[in-house]
Amino acid sequence: MRRLICILFLLAPVLVCAAVLKTVSLVSAFMPDTVEVAVIVPEAKPVDEGFPVVYLLHGYDGDYGQWLKVAESRPDGENQGMSMLERADKYGMIFVMPSLGNSWYIDSPADRSSCPESFIVEELIPYVDASFPTAGDACRRAVSGLSMGGYGALRLALRHPGLFAAAGSMSGCVDLTRIKGRFGTSRIFGDPAENACLWADNSIAALVASASRPLPELVIDCGNEDMFAADNRALHKLLGSMDIPHDYAPRPGTHSYKYWCASLGKHLDRFGAVFRE
Repeated sequence: MRRLICILFLLAPVLVCAAVLKTVSLVSAFMPDTVEVAVIVPEAKPVDEGFPVVYLLHGYDGDYGQWLKVAESRPDGENQGMSMLERADKYGMIFVMPSLGNSWYIDSPADRSSCPESFIVEELIPYVDASFPTAGDACRRAVSGLSMGGYGALRLALRHPGLFAAAGSMSGCVDLTRIKGRFGTSRIFGDPAENACLWADNSIAALVASASRPLPELVIDCGNEDMFAADNRALHKLLGSMDIPHDYAPRPGTHSYKYWCASLGKHLDRFGAVFRE
């Protein structure tokens, strides 16, 4: 296991909440630049086995601050306007939110200096378990993401069996072949014409087919008016045809903070149920 070269803690300002938000600056052997990570720890003392942990992956052109905006976007319904700190206290979960740029959370075959997948698996998760009061086992660890992060969360869970008990995607780009050349994907995966197999093999449908069983609990949703809606419906049908249990509940919505705020509560509810099993 490669070790982090440098660690710097900064206590972020907190307004009216008991949970604590810390930002951590990590110098990684796998990334060309320092990685900023936000970690939210609930107020309550953890039970003997420690807190469960949810890793949250941001979307394209985002960073960890995207989740702070998502949480307070005030959609109709449950958890209206609840901050990430309040959610940490409510669910009794640690939230870990790395800022990994437009990396698509994959060790890029086209840019060998950018290996965010290895960073998360080999450095970030061991660091979090060693530095915070986590349960420290896969049965109480989950990952979710929005848009690009939804793709990254599913890909991580499918490629690393036994690392997560559950994985979720909110408005995820689950079929890379539909966005060739867009959102910086050519920089990550190379030229679509020259690397067609690489593009196809890294789409979620292909990863599902090749992943080791049993799969983690999968939570997938996408607004009916979202640009990725058809691809997510196709993934749902594929999972059903393969008798793979998953949670899929389509509902009205677009590629927006309002939609993701509602999704966040649903994902955390489902993760909590999985952690209690």
